[in-house]
Amino acid sequence: MSYITMFCNTIDHLQYPLNLNECLVPRPTDTFFFTVTGDAGAFLGLSAGDVLIVDRTVDVAPQQMAIAVYDGQFSIVQLIEEYKDLSVRLSAKSVKLLEDVDLDIWGIVTGLVRQFQ
Repeated sequence: MSYITMFCNTIDHLQYPLNLNECLVPRPTDTFFFTVTGDAGAFLGLSAGDVLIVDRTVDVAPQQMAIAVYDGQFSIVQLIEEYKDLSVRLSAKSVKLLEDVDLDIWGIVTGLVRQFQ
């Protein structure tokens, strides 16, 4: 038999009502919310309407999901390590982070809010 546990390390588990900001947004001035539209994040298991919690102060590391500015627009990317170089995965293709590529990591995705219907 499996069990689940309610846990939030910033509040007492008996304190109600539950404040999701206290659980998911440790640095409010550096945290932003993005809503996934269309199939932009399908390659990462995201669905339209998912809300991404993005922190601009988290250090970049392989295997993280991030928001990048690519060709002047926000894009969802996955940071990957290829042959000791950091690359990003945009949909099914990967782009090596080079100086001549117009791609800047804007923030790291630290959480996801998904509503089931």
